[in-house]
Amino acid sequence: MDLEKEMLAALIEVIVLLAKDFKDGVQASDFADIAAKIMANEELKKQLMDVYNNIDKVKTDFSAMKLADGISLVAYIIPKLVEAIAAVKA
Repeated sequence: MDLEKEMLAALIEVIVLLAKDFKDGVQASDFADIAAKIMANEELKKQLMDVYNNIDKVKTDFSAMKLADGISLVAYIIPKLVEAIAAVKA
């Protein structure tokens, strides 16, 4: 389940980047800024590459996930979503 947590955390981080850069409207330069931010963040870049390289495993793991694991994953993600919302509002 670590890969699933890593995938969701990375996606939330990308969503925060998008939300912050798109706050004032979408500009073509926003995409270059976001790509530069991702490339400058080694941890995020690694997480995204791990997700990309293991996407088939993640799909299988999600479909075979037990209820307890799903609850654990939600409990892990909720604080990250709260942090993400606060970061976007800032």
